[in-house]
Amino acid sequence: MGKQKGTGVYSRIDPRPLFILMKRSFNLTLAMLLVAILIARSWHGQSAVSAGEPGNFARAQEPVDKPTTESSGSLSLESVERLKGIATGRSQIEPTREDLPLVMRALQDKDPDISSWACLAVEKMALRGLFQPNEPLALWTELRPKLRSAHAETSDWSVRAVGALVSRSELLADPLVEEALFEETLWLVRADDVNQCCRGAMLATALVMTLPKESKDNLEKLVSALLKVRVPMPANSEAQDAEATCNRLVTEAIRAAAGRVETQALLDDVALRLLAQVATINQISTLSGDHVHSELAALAGKTSKEVRDRIVQSILAAAANSDLLYSRTSGRYTPPKHAGAEALAVLASLLTREELEQAEAAIPPPAAVTDSEEYESMYGAAKEALAVRRARLDKKK
Repeated sequence: MGKQKGTGVYSRIDPRPLFILMKRSFNLTLAMLLVAILIARSWHGQSAVSAGEPGNFARAQEPVDKPTTESSGSLSLESVERLKGIATGRSQIEPTREDLPLVMRALQDKDPDISSWACLAVEKMALRGLFQPNEPLALWTELRPKLRSAHAETSDWSVRAVGALVSRSELLADPLVEEALFEETLWLVRADDVNQCCRGAMLATALVMTLPKESKDNLEKLVSALLKVRVPMPANSEAQDAEATCNRLVTEAIRAAAGRVETQALLDDVALRLLAQVATINQISTLSGDHVHSELAALAGKTSKEVRDRIVQSILAAAANSDLLYSRTSGRYTPPKHAGAEALAVLASLLTREELEQAEAAIPPPAAVTDSEEYESMYGAAKEALAVRRARLDKKK
């Protein structure tokens, strides 16, 4: 006997609440999925931004060439790959003048990664002399805002691009560009952030070597700003942290400017800064690669007598330090050089008779070095310069 309509057990269950519950459950699941996607995107964005935070200067210096899987909004995948190949100096990609439109478009791209690669491409092309006289000015217009970018690679690599343009083009021939570049460099050097200061020191090194003679005031103002930079020096001078990097770059910029400083008070301050660097190198008995000894010796004839005497004693101590050896080549053997002895050769013509005797005693006898070729390479020039100085002093008797 069949069940009557409306009297069975299935007929007493109303399906509508079940459908409502299923719908709500689906909506909740969808909402949770959307939230997870948003969180993932936020985390990815934060990771990208962190590259521009302070403390990332050293890590941002060298690009990592990774395959491109997506195209930029304005550049094709092939164009991005070529841009990155130029930027990283990929051996199979040789930049040409025909790449200039690509680089200009990339500099204007809103994607900071793309515009950063473009900065490095400018550097590589400038070092190959691929730009015509009227083109660096247009590139400078695009690069200038990037110097202060919060994006680490953009700021670091735009500094490298501008430095290459300054050293390999007539960019500073325009007085307005020269003044603008001086202002940007000074702002970076004076920045509280150690990474910005590093960038300023890199630009300053290029700028002080190329500023025209009539820009003496700007040069000395920049040197004064560099001398005011005080970054604690780690016990290990070869540490690769930002503080050691900044000290090294600032000292390099001061060293590059030393020969062009004319005001004696400022020149004394420059010499004292280089003396402090030399004292650090002597103390740890190693050569850091920053050969400041010869540059310091060249200042001895221009500084005050007090500073001059300190320079002489520092160079004499360096000449006697057997650990200050270095090689001018990498990957193949050449006889070593001695940084202290090289500086002594520069200083020799200024020595008094008493100082000359100390200098001659500072150089070890040939028996101290088993290889005669190496001994000549390390000390030959210094011994010859000291012999010339002794002959002149004896002639004055």
